[in-house]
Amino acid sequence: MRSLEPVTRPLTVHPGDTVEGRYRIIELLDVGGMGAVFLAEHLLLKRRVAIKFLHVELTRDTDMIKRFMKEAHAAGTLGHPNIVEATDMGFLDEHTPYIVFEYLEGALLTEEIYRVSGMPPRRALAIARQIASALEAAHNAGMVHLDLKNDNIFLGDKNGAADHATVIDFGISKFMEVDAESTQPGVPIGTPEFMAPEQIETPDLVDKRADIYALGVCLYEMLTARRPFAGDDPRVLFHRIIHEPAPPLARLEVPANLDAFVFELLAKDPATRPPTMREVVERIDRLQLEAVRERRATRTRRRTEQSQPVTPPPVARPSSLAPWVLAMFVAGSVGGVLHALDVRAPDTRRAEPPPVLEIDAETEQLNALVGAQLRTTRLRADSIARTPMLRAAIEADAATVDDVLRSERILEPTANETIEVFQATAGKLASLSRAPRTAAPLSGIDDARILRTSRGLLVEASAPIANHDTKLAGAVVVSALVDLVPIEQKVAARARKFVAAATTPPVIEIAHTPERELLRRARTTCLGIAALLLLYVAWMLSRRE
Repeated sequence: MRSLEPVTRPLTVHPGDTVEGRYRIIELLDVGGMGAVFLAEHLLLKRRVAIKFLHVELTRDTDMIKRFMKEAHAAGTLGHPNIVEATDMGFLDEHTPYIVFEYLEGALLTEEIYRVSGMPPRRALAIARQIASALEAAHNAGMVHLDLKNDNIFLGDKNGAADHATVIDFGISKFMEVDAESTQPGVPIGTPEFMAPEQIETPDLVDKRADIYALGVCLYEMLTARRPFAGDDPRVLFHRIIHEPAPPLARLEVPANLDAFVFELLAKDPATRPPTMREVVERIDRLQLEAVRERRATRTRRRTEQSQPVTPPPVARPSSLAPWVLAMFVAGSVGGVLHALDVRAPDTRRAEPPPVLEIDAETEQLNALVGAQLRTTRLRADSIARTPMLRAAIEADAATVDDVLRSERILEPTANETIEVFQATAGKLASLSRAPRTAAPLSGIDDARILRTSRGLLVEASAPIANHDTKLAGAVVVSALVDLVPIEQKVAARARKFVAAATTPPVIEIAHTPERELLRRARTTCLGIAALLLLYVAWMLSRRE
């Protein structure tokens, strides 16, 4: 995600300036590593455009200028509906190049993914197909993107169709036939979390299959709202990308054929991935067709089941009592034997070991679970904070802001999630709206924290809301509950007590179950079963009478 902090590096132009007598600068849209993007208007055509200027300090770097010109070439010549179109380019003061792009309205795909906490398979496939089609056009023109990621996909409405995907930023792309010297030898280029293994190990030899891997990461993130590999240390991240298998998608609604397709795109060996984007597009078409057939078959089965007459179940007749009496006798006998052993055994309650702290596989699993939830919650808060309608209304009165949030459906929490919007007033944060309304209030935290509650671990993250002058105007706080049930069930098989402490890293506290406690539990269980069987036999006898 891009930062919302005020711009500190010098800008080439400012709002109100005129570029070569044709474009009037309106406002700053975004700042990246290579340049700044401004909203502008063509003075004669009265058409809004986006103009990207290379940063002043990079104008003396020939490699950066080559990359910048390469982006203009890609956007101006590929002519694909899912690739951003460049309409003009030029130079300021004969030194600073700029590119004029079509102005796109909407949001980055990353923002939408974390706003909805992961997309349904049908929607994710439709977007992935558009991306694959755009990259097929680039590959056919001899160009590899090399920095494909959901931050470089713009999602909006076009010609009345929703979810129109547009691939942007070909700044580090590579021409497969003539670009052997366009990058520094042996230096990986791209966004680490989306880089293919060969892009890390042999960056000089990458080809179009690196884009196929990156598309797999994009699709994985669309479906799960997380990336297969993430981390702050590049060395650890690169090692995992090269050597470790991607974690399972773990979403029941993702069909098996789509799950297998995602992991085929993420194959470590380029030779085992689909060889071309044309094949990727065809595979997605088949997946969409199979999904349509499955939905039709499901509707047909439901109609058939609803049309069939309901036959009342046959009345069960009392069965023989002999097996039940025998089972009651066995359970009671076993319970009696266990009781006798417990009475004769010496009392060792004082010798039971105290609770111990175990840092093992369960703790690593908990750390991974909390880390993934913390990252998702941060991105979710940042995505909501960047919503244009919220940024425009944040400085209005509370009733107006709340009305905008509800009407634009900006606050739509998922299960076990709470979202609260704060307004900055006199240096303090005041709550404006919360969803769900019945949830407990959140506090205006600065960054993120982990809390221990009676329901489990609660992850909270905050993101600043900047107005159109890039000044702090409020904050969004999102809290989500970490599901500890799978770990609790795993630990319960050999422990009496489970506590996940809100520390960094989180800690599992396990009190081991002594043998005598197991003996007492077994005795209680057997006697309980015997009592239930006795009640059942008595009920059967009463029915026979």
